[in-house]
Amino acid sequence: MNKIISILWVDDEPDIQTGFVKECEENNLKLTVRKSYNSAKKEIEENHLLYDLFLLDARITESDDDDSANANILFWIWSMKKEVFF
Repeated sequence: MNKIISILWVDDEPDIQTGFVKECEENNLKLTVRKSYNSAKKEIEENHLLYDLFLLDARITESDDDDSANANILFWIWSMKKEVFF
């Protein structure tokens, strides 16, 4: 039996990646999607140990109801790595 790999996918437009989602489903990759910086940050703070991988869009919106893509979660993860991950 293959291990299921858990992925937190942060992308403000995941709906346009239907082929990617299908490939994940067929290859034991469990996706959890967060569409904004704020929702991804909360998920990482509360559940980071559940994930094997973080997949980050280069630019995401700050909140779920925001249209401007300007938040960069990678910088937050890098700055929080000692507090959150170790």
